[in-house]
Amino acid sequence: MIRHVNQTVGQVLTESGARLAPFDRARVGRVGCVTAILVMAAAIGALAFGLRDAGGSLAAGFRFVVVSGLATVIVLFVIYAIVEGLVERRVRRTLELYISRSGGSLETLTRAAAMRREHIPGGERLVDLLEAIGRDSAQRPSGS
Repeated sequence: MIRHVNQTVGQVLTESGARLAPFDRARVGRVGCVTAILVMAAAIGALAFGLRDAGGSLAAGFRFVVVSGLATVIVLFVIYAIVEGLVERRVRRTLELYISRSGGSLETLTRAAAMRREHIPGGERLVDLLEAIGRDSAQRPSGS
């Protein structure tokens, strides 16, 4: 949990980036590929050891293996998307709260994140999120 005012900009960015890091596209893709390979290997094992009957058809066995891998990856990606949305909303609220309580500006925080993006895990996602906050706040009427 961010202690908001007691933290420096660098600490806030590092903590926020760390929360977003597990959802980097490359990392999610690697997890999906490894999971699909493991599930497909398990499906092949199930066919080989007779735990799953393919009815004597090579095509049915192939379909079982492929569908098992694809279904697992789809379910995994849906779960990742749901969790990512929840984490991103929480980080967004945390950053907005930090900005309001510290008296800092969104532009300063965005520039600091952009300069550190290569050195902070999840830095790219953090910069994208800060830019989205900026776009959303620019679209709101000034009375809100």
